[in-house]
Amino acid sequence: MAPLHYYGNPALYNSRNNFGFERGNLSAIRENNYSPVGAGPYRLVEYRNGVAVLEANEFYFKGAPETPISFADTSADDLIYGVASGALDIVTVKAGREVLEEINAYSSAGIRRQAADYGAFGYIGINARRVNTDGEPLSEESINFRKGFAVIFAAYREISIREFYGEAAKIAEYPISGVSWSAPRADDTGYRAAFGRTVNALDIYTANMTEAQRLEAAKRAALGFFREAGCELNSSGTAINIFPEGVENRFEVYIAGYGEGWHPSYLLLTMAADMLRTMGFNIIITDVSSQGELYGAVMNGRADMFIAAWDGEIIPDMGGMFSSFGSDNFFGLSDEMLDQRIDLAETSLNLEFYRNALDAVLETAIIVPVYQREIYFLFSGALDAETIEDNLTTHYNWADILWKIKIGELS
Repeated sequence: MAPLHYYGNPALYNSRNNFGFERGNLSAIRENNYSPVGAGPYRLVEYRNGVAVLEANEFYFKGAPETPISFADTSADDLIYGVASGALDIVTVKAGREVLEEINAYSSAGIRRQAADYGAFGYIGINARRVNTDGEPLSEESINFRKGFAVIFAAYREISIREFYGEAAKIAEYPISGVSWSAPRADDTGYRAAFGRTVNALDIYTANMTEAQRLEAAKRAALGFFREAGCELNSSGTAINIFPEGVENRFEVYIAGYGEGWHPSYLLLTMAADMLRTMGFNIIITDVSSQGELYGAVMNGRADMFIAAWDGEIIPDMGGMFSSFGSDNFFGLSDEMLDQRIDLAETSLNLEFYRNALDAVLETAIIVPVYQREIYFLFSGALDAETIEDNLTTHYNWADILWKIKIGELS
């Protein structure tokens, strides 16, 4: 928004004929290209040598800020050191194990850290047209077949993500980024872990299981799904002896680990592949050098399964991802009933309808949620902690409270 006196002539304003300037003549507006106006807490004083200097706007409607600020163009590698040394007061960094270790190394600097969900949501995709038992992607047998894979993939998420991210990410249970208002929360009624139940709808895991027991339980549950999909197990029930007619045991999984396995889900994939091989599958891991190469294989339908991430927004684009004609539907899925659930959720913006749509997506077993990344807001010890709000998010962050942050009292 801009005031009328800035973009036009108030004397010429007429709601029927014009809005303060002659239609088609933008010369008055162009004259202001280098004289910006706004209604925020600060005004730009100068920009020089990569530093933008701002001063308080005494007319700001929430009250005049007490602290002048400047924005410094800074290398990502220098952000944490900058806030630890006092050269910077506020920075935002993508969370990670190495990032957290660097922050902890400056524990004496008095850095304050807040974590928030970041848009990136990692998942494993399964192409329903390539991974089925009878040429019918939505038949009960085909869904159970994919659920067998999904149970094994889900079982290794905790190990892999903790190894790669440490505390800087959490396990995702629904096919949606946690930054969305519509994402289910752990304390919601009915919230449950993805692919954590057997073919008979019983919990696969118990609270007191060891890691080895959890993996063994996952294997038994997966074999139960494969059996219901039409696979014949061996006499001991530990592996598949005969696959349904026309079904091969070889599946290729694409991952963009730059040919070096540098990906948060790579360890998950290798361990799950080893487990699936003991069950009778030949899992081929194709580690490509770029995201472009990965999506080339995915969009051309060559990938049976793939590892990818989705940058989420406040309102998720479920239609684009999962509806039959969605531009980002790489799962080979076409389901009229699911389309209706998604359309109902997106037109009503109703939380319950979104939850129903998300449950329906999981039921098709074309996606395994893996991880939800975080970002860190870092504040220097020079700032008054009492003026920094808690529970910031990617949508309501330090930029929204900047005007009220104060420098702390000097001792």
